[in-house]
Amino acid sequence: GVDPYGLLGLLQVIQSDHDLNFLALGCDLTALGLNLASAEPLYTTFASPLAEQMQPLPPGVEPEFSLPFCYYNQPPQLKPPMFSKFKDDTLFYIFYRMPRDGMQVYAATELSQRGWLFHRELQDWLKPLDDGTPPIRTPAEETRSYELFDHNSWTHVRKTGFTVKIEQLIRAPTHPSAAGPSAAGPSNDSQTAQQQGPASQKGSSFAAVASGASAR
Repeated sequence: GVDPYGLLGLLQVIQSDHDLNFLALGCDLTALGLNLASAEPLYTTFASPLAEQMQPLPPGVEPEFSLPFCYYNQPPQLKPPMFSKFKDDTLFYIFYRMPRDGMQVYAATELSQRGWLFHRELQDWLKPLDDGTPPIRTPAEETRSYELFDHNSWTHVRKTGFTVKIEQLIRAPTHPSAAGPSAAGPSNDSQTAQQQGPASQKGSSFAAVASGASAR
């Protein structure tokens, strides 16, 4: 079919619908008696379509406008406890739209707590899926079903029998303060490493890898 918002769609509007024709193309102002070639103001009392009082103003003087009171309210500052209330897609938006920002690490931390893993090569997030098929693990790789968030198409994709290298998966720090230099390299805490799995034991700090991630 014809795209109603493309040029062909506009052509149909011009040819078929008089009201939409007027809305799309407007009208000839000279037909309304306006002399567009005049050096004088067309309407001396018309300051602005948004002006509350139609009265002549001195040249160069902007009309006054009343700003709604709600515009003076400052939005609440984004704080770490709020991230637990966000949906996954909201966290993905923060992560990819705020590179090299502390909010990116907070979003990554919350995603990690929900079971998501960051793939450093794909720059996408993966979540293991339990579909009844046992995963195939080797010291270097793991093959199983994953839910992948493709940040290029901004869609969730199911990957069945997907093989990933363990060294490419990294987990966000448990707290953004861990994204500093102290988080670089393998963890020295064997208990934490055992809880977080092999993905947390290899590679550089999460902040160094994820700081360049942004939506293309």
